[in-house]
Amino acid sequence: MELVNKSDLTIKQNNVFLSYPLKMKNGYSDNKFKVLTERNKLNIRPKQKVKLTAFIPYKGTNKEALGIDEPDVKCIGYWNKLDDYHQFSFGGSLK
Repeated sequence: MELVNKSDLTIKQNNVFLSYPLKMKNGYSDNKFKVLTERNKLNIRPKQKVKLTAFIPYKGTNKEALGIDEPDVKCIGYWNKLDDYHQFSFGGSLK
């Protein structure tokens, strides 16, 4: 996946997580098992793009219980400075 800094601020630090939701009778539920993507980068400048990769192993997992077609992403990061005031997060479906 690609992370694009569409702001005018520098992303000082970020962590991006990928997961597959759990299939339920009437939809999906959050999966607490999340994988940290590789190639997260420090100091992402405005308009800069960063390619991220993730590997989620299926071994030992009930693959049918996962919403593989509905991947979720969550990003936690900091604008310009590493403190609580500058922290941000966003997430949702990649679909």
